[in-house]
Amino acid sequence: MLAVNVRFYVKPGEEDAVEERMKVFASECIDKEPGTHLYTVIKDDNGLGTMEIYEDMDAFRAHGVTPHHDENVRLLSNKMSARPDINVFEVVHHPTR
Repeated sequence: MLAVNVRFYVKPGEEDAVEERMKVFASECIDKEPGTHLYTVIKDDNGLGTMEIYEDMDAFRAHGVTPHHDENVRLLSNKMSARPDINVFEVVHHPTR
């Protein structure tokens, strides 16, 4: 399995709109992508991000070319101040309930 952590750089004043759109997008990812096991929207004082878990690299690549991903990029690209930071990890242990 593969874990991905993304940090978004949102323009001031766009935080609420981006957060709401990311909630919709996260649900679409889980509903429409069988290889996506986790897509969680997170935030701290510095902004928004995601924690994601995919079955494998193929599932991660497939995520990036879905119609809902393209739509999300289209809707949010003008609300970002910089490109996101994307970090990819191998999942060593992922217990769930």
